[in-house]
Amino acid sequence: MAFVDKNANLLLLFLIVISATGLVAATVYFQKNFETINEDYDSKVAQLNKVSDELENQRSALEAIRSELLLKENREEEFVEKFTGIKEEKKGLEEERTNLQTQNEILESAKISAVAAQQKAESDLGDALVALNRADQEAEFQRSEAEKWRKETDRRQNSLNTFASRLSSCKNTCGSGCDGI
Repeated sequence: MAFVDKNANLLLLFLIVISATGLVAATVYFQKNFETINEDYDSKVAQLNKVSDELENQRSALEAIRSELLLKENREEEFVEKFTGIKEEKKGLEEERTNLQTQNEILESAKISAVAAQQKAESDLGDALVALNRADQEAEFQRSEAEKWRKETDRRQNSLNTFASRLSSCKNTCGSGCDGI
C-alpha cells in the first residue's frame, strides 16, 4: 500500500505542478492580452481626444466665420443704403442741372430786354454755374465713391463665396454630426 500512496503522492505532486504551470502560463497569456487591450484603449482615447479637439476647433472657426459673415452682410446693407442715397442725390443733381440749364436759356432770352436785367441775369447765371460746377464736382466725387463701393462689394462677395465654400467643406468634413451647427 505504501507503493500506491507513494505513486498517488507523486501523481498529485505532478498534477499540482502541471496545474501551477498552466495557471502561470494562463496568467502570462492573459496579462499580455490585457496589456494589448489597454494599449488599444489608450490609443483610441487619444484619437477620440484629438478628434474632439479638432471638432471644437472647427466649431470655433465656424462661429468666427458666421460672425464675420453677419458683419459683412450688415456692411453690405449699409453700402446698399449709401449707394441708393448717392443714386437719388445724383438724380436730384441732374434735375437741378436741367433746371439750371433751363433757367440759363430763359435768362439768355431775357438778356435782350434790358442792360440792368442782363447784369442781374449774368450774376444769377454766374452763381448758378458755380453751383452747377460744384454739383458736377460733387457728382464726379460721388461717382468715384460709388465705384470704390462697387469694388468693395465685389471683394466682399468673393470673400463671402470663400467663406460659404469653407462652411460647406466644414459641413462635409463633420458629416451629419454638424447638422445643428
